[in-house]
Amino acid sequence: MHILIMGMNYHPEEIGIGPFTTELSNYLARKGHKVTVVTAFPHYPEWKVYPGYRGNLFVKEMQQEVMVLRVYTYIPKTSSRIKRILYDVSLSCTSLISALCVQRPDLIICICPPLLLGLSGLALSKVRGIPFLFHIQDLNIEAAIQVGMLNNPILLRYLYKLEKRIYDEAAGISVIAHGITKNLLSKGVPKSKIYELPNWADSERLHPQSSDVAFRKQLGLSPKSVLVMYAGNLGNKQGLETLIDAAALLKDRQEIRFAICGDGTARKALKERANHLGVASIQFLGILHGSVMPSAFSAADIFIITQKKEVVEFCLPSKLLSYSAVARPIIAAVNLRSETASWINKANAGLVVPPENPEALAEAILYLASKRDLRTSLGENAREHVVENFSRGNILPRFEEVIQTLNASRAP
Repeated sequence: MHILIMGMNYHPEEIGIGPFTTELSNYLARKGHKVTVVTAFPHYPEWKVYPGYRGNLFVKEMQQEVMVLRVYTYIPKTSSRIKRILYDVSLSCTSLISALCVQRPDLIICICPPLLLGLSGLALSKVRGIPFLFHIQDLNIEAAIQVGMLNNPILLRYLYKLEKRIYDEAAGISVIAHGITKNLLSKGVPKSKIYELPNWADSERLHPQSSDVAFRKQLGLSPKSVLVMYAGNLGNKQGLETLIDAAALLKDRQEIRFAICGDGTARKALKERANHLGVASIQFLGILHGSVMPSAFSAADIFIITQKKEVVEFCLPSKLLSYSAVARPIIAAVNLRSETASWINKANAGLVVPPENPEALAEAILYLASKRDLRTSLGENAREHVVENFSRGNILPRFEEVIQTLNASRAP
């Protein structure tokens, strides 16, 4: 089968949606399918096109057994509603143009966000007479509303109509969390059309290890130090100011140290906030690349997830699964109605505290820092839950089954 995948992120982007699209593409190629990917130039999480790709309108490259077609996309340097719309529109238009030049595929997989890319998938599906699977990583409209980027009622009505059209015309809709399923059902999407295909953890590469002595020594930690780590995108949605403020409350506790690993639009402001508050216990380490991640994660004693209080996510942050795979406990300062809170409570994998409440987060950190046996127990629970429900070996074969089903059911 020839499968065309359209999405905004792909390798060498190492955090966010990109790694999942990359692993899915490589898996399908290894299973004998011809896979073509249409995507933007790599730019996430810095929102800057990576060196080696700048100055191009189109790049064609072979990655493993996958043909990757890179198309020009407007990459905004600062965030605003208009600039994000321009980003989505440019990606959707150039992706459609590029996809129309590809040898006729048997099936299209369109990754959302952005929602508008679904319109390109729909148009291509109509022109080529082939089914398309709309794979939802996040509910684009609801996410934009929650962070205050989208509040125009006229624009909202148009986007919801567009969303409904995509849902109606898609051969299937795959979602990464049950919260998204409930949202789709409330909008009248037939249950028979929805497939729950969550993101997965690389539980073979990321597995429990003893604390990596070398990495901890690089950070200047003593054997008695408790390392609290955040690893992921440093953006506005994450609300990492709460972690900075909690660290400030604990700056007299010399044994508690912090590592913030990643990059993004909020990195500079976060470092300035830490300096302003006089917090010397935080180190900003940049993105943990693939080869470094297992040993770095093993060095952590506690992992952190923070979000702003208005964010009621419908999906699980991928970092949650990676944290859990190495059997470390998680403290989540998130909305109690979020998927993250539900997941941690169900797995008994850590503590959930109110978002944007530095005092509550500091108290939770202090509590777990003093309870070594509890940290071990919660971490083991997290690992067990991931292996049983979110391992790559379980999810990717299910993904292929859905693709085969949709391809087999199309009209002759």
